[in-house]
Amino acid sequence: MACDSDCVLGFYSVRLYQTNRLWSEAAELSRSIANDLADSSTRDHLLVLNAPDNLRGVPVFHNGLPEALEYFQIRKRFKEVRIVGFQDLQSAADEVAVSRGSDSFSIQLSNNNDSFTRIEPSDCLEGMTQTGTFLVVHIKPCAAGADLFFFDKGRMTRLPDR
Repeated sequence: MACDSDCVLGFYSVRLYQTNRLWSEAAELSRSIANDLADSSTRDHLLVLNAPDNLRGVPVFHNGLPEALEYFQIRKRFKEVRIVGFQDLQSAADEVAVSRGSDSFSIQLSNNNDSFTRIEPSDCLEGMTQTGTFLVVHIKPCAAGADLFFFDKGRMTRLPDR
């Protein structure tokens, strides 16, 4: 009998520790993304091709990247932040492959367990084709006034100007 309660207590203790580590990892990812955008941007308008929605079910930027940049980072102010694709992540270090066309970008998620959960077209970018792990984004002329970013290997990376 004593082992039963001790075993259950031990199981829940381990699960709580694992859950706390996951939430801590998601919080650190949120902080690093906001810092990457503030440090790497050259303009006050940002267009993000893909941003983490959640990390193994723990919210990262489910709806709040523009608000996080507005309220929690003080290095730079942005007039507009738009996200086209929200991505479910299995690992913060998951990779993507980005290819540039004449008027589009394609994004392929390397981890087949990752997926694009939702697409939100903006005035300057719109999703053209989407599957679970693949997205093609059409670039409109107004995107020329914004920095374009994509999320890869735990970091936000700025795409070079066209």
